[in-house]
Amino acid sequence: MRLSQPKESTKEFLALLESHLVSIHPAYRRNTKVKGIRHEYHRELGDGLFAIHSVICIRATFHHCFCLSLHHTPVGPYLYSPFTIGGRSDHNYTITSACHRDLGLSPVDPVSPFRMSDSHQFRTGADRIICRCTSEAESRLLPAYQTIWTQTRPALRGLLDFYRATPMEQIEAEASGYPGPRHQLSSHMIEFQRIYSSLLPSQVSSFFAATILTIPHVIQDIATSMHP
Repeated sequence: MRLSQPKESTKEFLALLESHLVSIHPAYRRNTKVKGIRHEYHRELGDGLFAIHSVICIRATFHHCFCLSLHHTPVGPYLYSPFTIGGRSDHNYTITSACHRDLGLSPVDPVSPFRMSDSHQFRTGADRIICRCTSEAESRLLPAYQTIWTQTRPALRGLLDFYRATPMEQIEAEASGYPGPRHQLSSHMIEFQRIYSSLLPSQVSSFFAATILTIPHVIQDIATSMHP
């Protein structure tokens, strides 16, 4: 593969990435609503859930991420959402870091260390690197994330039902009773599941209310895009 000129590199890179994705699953399509330094390809898994490969280009390097999400497009500046699991255009949450933090794979494991480049440039071996990245995401992260989604879905449904059925005045009143730190509520699905599973039944409503007030645009995006 030849080295691209700077003005051609993005177009050439995306063509290469797309070729690998459609070879894994022909349903992958470019998300044309995502622009600028971010690029995405997604396919629907069912029930409004998307598998998403995304890259963010920083200093001519494409950082490759993978997630499952109910958000068809990112919501404003939010990197995390309880309705997303994995990294989405986040150079601090790439496929390799997701394998480390979410799957427990270690780069220093004495028996089977997991090391992989997920920062793509047009250099020797780029095609092989991109191929491995897409394959590892589909074979390792996808099934693990689907399991977590299945486990977390009832709680997320409960959050949306509470949002739709509860007047804002009551949501505000309930939120005042949540004992935990609010900054933790702008979180991804794994953290949402961890907090939810630690609650007493009497604390669930205040947790839902505090989450709604912490990330209102995220909740509204999901509530308007999903059927009750």
